Amino acid sequence: MASLPYVIGADWFQYYDEPTHGRFDGENFNFGLVDIQDRPYEALTAMAASLDLAALKGRAGRPRADANQGIPPAPRDPLEGFAPGLALKRWDRERGFVQPVSEFPLADLYVCWNSKAVYLGLYAQDVVEDVLYRGKTVPAGDRAEWTVSLGEHARLIRARIGAGREPVADAPAVRVVNLSGVNGDLRNIAGMELPARLFGRHRSNGVTRSSWRPRC
Repeated sequence: MASLPYVIGADWFQYYDEPTHGRFDGENFNFGLVDIQDRPYEALTAMAASLDLAALKGRAGRPRADANQGIPPAPRDPLEGFAPGLALKRWDRERGFVQPVSEFPLADLYVCWNSKAVYLGLYAQDVVEDVLYRGKTVPAGDRAEWTVSLGEHARLIRARIGAGREPVADAPAVRVVNLSGVNGDLRNIAGMELPARLFGRHRSNGVTRSSWRPRC
């Protein structure tokens, strides 16, 4: 965190471990710098005491790799296991990160590829409360819209995602998966498979940053 220019501070969750029988909501973990007997976790406290945060913050950070240096290969099954804690887990999200072009991006976008397709992954927020809708059904027009253009003159591919419902894409050849919820579950993770034939090829030989322009 010290190497990230936009981080100005961080705190440890709490000084003590949680009580013997847990706190009011059942949470019961050793989050502390000291245990419930006030005994320090020596390796942790020694490391914390030795940190020279000013020096670390002033150290020049190494540039991070992203999709501008080349699109990384996809894992064996890019859209496999779309479940909490597993969605996009096997992607190379460091090298596949797409730098945003908007001033205030609302999501993180990732890309990878194999011989069959180009894959896009999206991490976004989804603030939806179905209790505000009649019948607790969120209409399609109020769900997040993910649009992707495959070229300057190509039509947009549009997908509706989020609100705890199945994703819907307007292009039959495009596969979309989505993990989202409602009423306080702000997670919205989606994946999109763009077959090579959409790029005018039978097989994909990789893509460059200039050959595609994803929008989210």
